[in-house]
Amino acid sequence: MEEEMEFESIEIIRNYLKQRQELLAYCKKINQGIENLDEKSGERAIWELVQNARDMDENSRIRIEPKPDKIVFTSWQSRSTIHPLGSG
Repeated sequence: MEEEMEFESIEIIRNYLKQRQELLAYCKKINQGIENLDEKSGERAIWELVQNARDMDENSRIRIEPKPDKIVFTSWQSRSTIHPLGSG
């Protein structure tokens, strides 16, 4: 019984370490992406949102509202679903 508990503990630790390594890799990738931002990055991000809305439904409508502290992006699919996205 004790050996079984030790084995479970080792597996828990291994899984934790594996997940931690994956998260660190994701963080590193995000940091590299942030370091590579340029003046066109914002335009690409907005275009990506437009493309994602269209990929969900070719007949989707979008609204982009520039605000002093954020940009609000809203899309409507043909099912009349509203997906607002804003920062701040």
